Amino acid sequence: GVGFLRRLAAFLLDCLMVEIAVLLLCVIVNVFSPNVFELNPFTNIFYSDEPISSKQFSENNTDGSVTAVTESIVKRKIFGYFVSHYQITQKSNAGTVSKSEQLVDGKTYSHKHLINPRNYFLLWLLLFVGLFEASSLRRSPGKIILGLAVVSENGTKITLLRSLNRNILKILSLCTLGVGFVMSIWTKKRQALHDIISKSLVVRADSLQK
Repeated sequence: GVGFLRRLAAFLLDCLMVEIAVLLLCVIVNVFSPNVFELNPFTNIFYSDEPISSKQFSENNTDGSVTAVTESIVKRKIFGYFVSHYQITQKSNAGTVSKSEQLVDGKTYSHKHLINPRNYFLLWLLLFVGLFEASSLRRSPGKIILGLAVVSENGTKITLLRSLNRNILKILSLCTLGVGFVMSIWTKKRQALHDIISKSLVVRADSLQK
């Protein structure tokens, strides 16, 4: 079996790849049909905001203090391509600054709601990892980079059903305050809780050739 830290690194790589893949797909859709998806990446390294307009005003609070408010309308671009308009509101009061943003219509600038594919991130991750681990590769891209693979307890390729079940069971490992994941440090075959229940193993990829 393989230890916890290497497995964690592979998982984080898979998360990053799914995030980028979902963003790329949605950006392509929005390029041809703007404002189809609400795209809000987990980090601003993927997007930039181009200001359109801005206004400043004050709000009087019940305690007598005054809050300075700045509202800006921006064009959000992801990977350099325009995807949607946002209203960014920044409030400052007694040294405390808060910031919020709201998707708006590109013509009226009224608030609107679109499908945000990131709300289904866990579903995309489940399908991404599950399909790869059930394939002839026996491993997700993150595991390929780290030299890992997933097999059944007798060393054979796992089925798609078992692969999906194994990844869904990670929720159970998480519900144990993470102990289900850390179990791979001390269990005999370096299995996490979801591995034990799904009767699977994470092994070094080079062992598959033996």
